Amino acid sequence: MALTFGLTCLAWVFFRAASVSDALVILRKIASDVATTAPAFEYKQSAIWILVLFSIEWIQRDYENPLHLERFPRPVRWGLYYAFATIIFMFAPIHYTPFIYFQF
Repeated sequence: MALTFGLTCLAWVFFRAASVSDALVILRKIASDVATTAPAFEYKQSAIWILVLFSIEWIQRDYENPLHLERFPRPVRWGLYYAFATIIFMFAPIHYTPFIYFQF
């Protein structure tokens, strides 16, 4: 299964590259400087939101349904609904990317 995954990823590099030479450059860069530098963590806001979601999951761990919100008063529950909807719209993609096969 790992072999199939690896070959599929390799094929995607060639499929998405503009040319074979670009694909070879990408593969060369993937294999170079693998363990020499630590990656810079540029997504602090995403990490914070991931921690928030993990915290919510941890708090709700004892309930059969993790989003069991009926125990909250109605104003708090609706506030949570609006907060969830706002977060979904905040992180929704802004730019439309056409389906990959439409590019051919």
